[in-house]
Amino acid sequence: MKKKLKMKKFKYKYKPFIFILLILMLVATISIIKTLTLFKGIETLLRFMAAIDLIIIFLIGIDLTVKVWKTKKVWVFAIFAIFMMSYSGGLLFASTKVRRMYASVANMSEGNITTQISTSIVVLSDSKYKDIKDVKDKKIGLIHDEESKASYELPLKVISKEKISKDNIVEYDNYVEVLTALYDKKIDAAFLPSNYAVMYASDDFEELEETTRIIFTETEEEAEETQVVQKNIEEPFTVLLLGVDTTGNGIGSSFNGDAILLLTVNPKTMNVTILSVPRDTYMPISCLGGRKNKITNAGWHGESCIKNSLEGYFGIKIDYYVKINFNGVVALVDELGGVDVDVPYAFCEQNSKRQWGKNTIYVEQGMQHLNGEQALAFARHRKVTKYQKKHCGTKYTQNASYWNDFKRGQNQQLILKAALSKLADSADFSTIEGLLNTLSNNMKTSMSVDTMLSLYNVGKDMISKSDNKDQLLNMQRLYISGQDARIYDYNYVTKKGTKLNLYNFVPYKESIKLVTDTMKENLELIKVKPATKFKFSIQNEYEENIIGKKVKDKSVNLSLVPNFVGKNVFDAQTWANSNGMSLTINYVKATSASQKNGQILSQSIKPTTDVEMAGKELKIDVVGTSYQEPKPEPTIPAEPTGDNNKEE
Repeated sequence: MKKKLKMKKFKYKYKPFIFILLILMLVATISIIKTLTLFKGIETLLRFMAAIDLIIIFLIGIDLTVKVWKTKKVWVFAIFAIFMMSYSGGLLFASTKVRRMYASVANMSEGNITTQISTSIVVLSDSKYKDIKDVKDKKIGLIHDEESKASYELPLKVISKEKISKDNIVEYDNYVEVLTALYDKKIDAAFLPSNYAVMYASDDFEELEETTRIIFTETEEEAEETQVVQKNIEEPFTVLLLGVDTTGNGIGSSFNGDAILLLTVNPKTMNVTILSVPRDTYMPISCLGGRKNKITNAGWHGESCIKNSLEGYFGIKIDYYVKINFNGVVALVDELGGVDVDVPYAFCEQNSKRQWGKNTIYVEQGMQHLNGEQALAFARHRKVTKYQKKHCGTKYTQNASYWNDFKRGQNQQLILKAALSKLADSADFSTIEGLLNTLSNNMKTSMSVDTMLSLYNVGKDMISKSDNKDQLLNMQRLYISGQDARIYDYNYVTKKGTKLNLYNFVPYKESIKLVTDTMKENLELIKVKPATKFKFSIQNEYEENIIGKKVKDKSVNLSLVPNFVGKNVFDAQTWANSNGMSLTINYVKATSASQKNGQILSQSIKPTTDVEMAGKELKIDVVGTSYQEPKPEPTIPAEPTGDNNKEE
């Protein structure tokens, strides 16, 4: 009798818990099935079968619940409870893990991520000012660029919020003018994008990180207006890969386009073309009204400016862009366990936070297994600077003549190729999860979530068609060859107040045509031209054919304004006529005995200005009172021909 009472007490106290376990199983089953529905288009049959299995297991769980309800054995209930909690907990854990991965993918999509806009108040390193309140009544420089949020819009908000008098604000046309004023102490501080030391690290301001410092920063986030793109990923597509030079997490709206890679991908043929666009490439910039400039400067106006400029230049539509910052590159390579690259020469670089000293990154010559920091250094290194000579030994700076922006572009291709190969060879759930978690904060793209997920199917298809993981993709490297040019830029002023002609890289027309045709062929926009000749000798080492590197025609689309000072007015008139430009002559008196009548003293359009950007009128100051055609040289009589008796 006593035993029966104990059993009844057990049933009354613990039996409701059986239904709680069943409800937990139901919640876990619904959660995992809903998670499976997120991955539309991926393994549809497997997901459907998994959902059916989960439902069947739940029905079995109902049957077990009924049987356990009827049993009077405590051990049966204990086993049932352990199973139900373990099974339901496992489903909920898996659902949470997979949902986090999905959220990481979704966070990389442009439509689901905000962009950081940050402005800072900058002073000289030896300045006594430590905070914004120290400069409220001082002269503060501001770049008047209404299209720039970091340089103009956000600073205006700070001025209003902090109640800074507008009388203390001095406006300038461009960053060089405001930096020049700061160095010359005409102003006490300046509003600049927080990434200014990277953006403006030209040869004339290479020491910004050491000579200036930030005393105040204001940051706000906003969603980009760029529309997320969704396209059938099984068809050929293009991707613009941008390396963004920020040192922390997150991606800003303004940057230097120092790493610009344009990829065309054909999932049908498993062929990928990779083109590195040199940062100094001279081309029309879409957001500057088509005015030509370096493509790197287009990054100051955001990725859409770079994208639209490249589309116009190459005549192809860019379907997607992907931006990744320094931390993203480092984390990606580290998650893959490093990459193997043949390094041509030993070199040194700053780390991902742009630090020297004990943080300097050293890379040795030869085949190296590079970690994330070393891979980033290899992808960034383009020249040996005075800072490298200061912080590194001779061993790491003696091959300065080898490095340039073209070598850097090729190095970036090698890193990308090595990373893709490693990813295909060693990708597992843990690696992919780690990559997504890190890239979520350091990468953004115009791809929709569904498009990014559908890349799984493309990768799976490639693996199924290939017997060799190292040859999953035929990666075809392209190259832009061209010539150096010094071109006058009206927007650039040195610290001495004089304007410069800046270095630009002007591509050969034939090289551009070769790489453009190759990309269009891969995109199936034009028919492929089969090779008719192939030379091979077992005695010669195979050399990869990099399309666009070797050209016969070295002509370019560039004509520069000559320097007419010291020349005759007739030279200027002839040139103006041939270039469809009117010539306005202002006659002046000679100021020295060496100046001759008709000699040009000055010109309105600066020498080395691009003729396309020069306008339609050339004005010159000329010594004299009127224009006279130069007298022709006297004709020397011809020698007698012996035919003087010929009739007229």
